[in-house]
Amino acid sequence: MSTGHVNFLETIFKEWSQVFVLILPNNNICNPIVYPDKDTNDFLSMCNDSIQKKKLLPIVDRVNALSLVIKNNPKLIGKVHIAVFCRPDDNISFFDVCYPKENFDIVFLLDDSTKWIL
Repeated sequence: MSTGHVNFLETIFKEWSQVFVLILPNNNICNPIVYPDKDTNDFLSMCNDSIQKKKLLPIVDRVNALSLVIKNNPKLIGKVHIAVFCRPDDNISFFDVCYPKENFDIVFLLDDSTKWIL
C-alpha cells in the first residue's frame, strides 16, 4: 500500500468516520453493460482501461498488505474494513443490498495525491 493510499484514507477520515475498502479480484473487467447516461458509460470505460493496464498482486497479497497497514497504524484499527467484492456495476442490486445508499457514500481515488471524488 503506497503513501498515496494512506493519504487517501486520512483524507476520507476528515469527512467520514469509517471506510470500507472493496478489493477487486484480478482482471475484474466489467461486463459490457450500456447505461442510459454517457457519464456512467465513460466512467465504466475508464475503470476497465485502468484495470487492464495494471498488473495487480494476487488478491490474498493485497488483502494481507492492507491488513498489515491497518495493524501497524493504530488510528486505522476499527475504522478501515476490508471486503473482497466483484465490480459493483456487475451486479448493482446485490451491491445495493450489501452497501445501501442510505448508509454509504462511494469514494474513488483520482491519483496518488489526496484528491478523491464522490
